[in-house]
Amino acid sequence: LRLVSSSFLLVLIFFWVFFEKVFSAWPLTLHLLLALFLVFFYFRAKLLYYYRFNTFYVGLKSVNFL
Repeated sequence: LRLVSSSFLLVLIFFWVFFEKVFSAWPLTLHLLLALFLVFFYFRAKLLYYYRFNTFYVGLKSVNFL
């Protein structure tokens, strides 16, 4: 889980530098919107992944307790 999130963060940083080079003429509001967009998708993916893993783990525990 930690490895996946760290690699995803590296990809985000790479894309951020790329967008900074390409869209340097953009106004600040668009930069903030892009950052919020990326952060929202990152946390959404992390939450979905954690939720799936958690339900799987709870299912294993319930099977063990049976």
